[in-house]
Amino acid sequence: MEAISEEFKKRLGDIGGRLPDGTPKLRLVFGEDCRRPHGKLAGTHKYLDPDTGKPYPFWILEMWVPPELCGSRESWPYDLFGTYPADCGMDCCNHGFWGIKTPIVSPNWEFLPINESVIQSIERKQFMDIQFSMLDEKARLEALDTHLSEREKNADAKSLEDYIELSDHYFANKEGEDNADNRIFVFPEHIQPNAKGIREPVGRPTI
Repeated sequence: MEAISEEFKKRLGDIGGRLPDGTPKLRLVFGEDCRRPHGKLAGTHKYLDPDTGKPYPFWILEMWVPPELCGSRESWPYDLFGTYPADCGMDCCNHGFWGIKTPIVSPNWEFLPINESVIQSIERKQFMDIQFSMLDEKARLEALDTHLSEREKNADAKSLEDYIELSDHYFANKEGEDNADNRIFVFPEHIQPNAKGIREPVGRPTI
């Protein structure tokens, strides 16, 4: 997969901030190329489709997570993940942990190329995430309730729109639709089934 341009990497740093060494705290990785770096899972794909078991074939936005949010050294699963994040300064860890922030896909989970529109969408999401993080618990719950209500309202509106469209199609093509499921299939003469010993119908249906 084509590498992310230096310009877009710089934009991600402007959007999400940078580590002390200047590394952006946001980065884009391609699902099929992204693998775990340490432990027993080293070399395995990091992001798998739960339905197919295959790596995601699209870009994924990752965010850097400080090691203190990864749990204590005592509780870290060294056998699976190997080195404790704070002890690895390579790009795979940067003394922390790279976790998923959001997949870069269309509403139908289709691949999207990295372009200016995608970068602007990432910028908007980062802004909304920051605004949300500044709310207290009550305000967050209210915001979530509002969001869910809007989604349900939009879903109901879409269901009604689909129903009207389906009804319009049916009444515009009523005769054909009514007869579509009532046709009788007739075998051609040369592949008539062997019906000996079976009570045969009177006459032969035609279309």
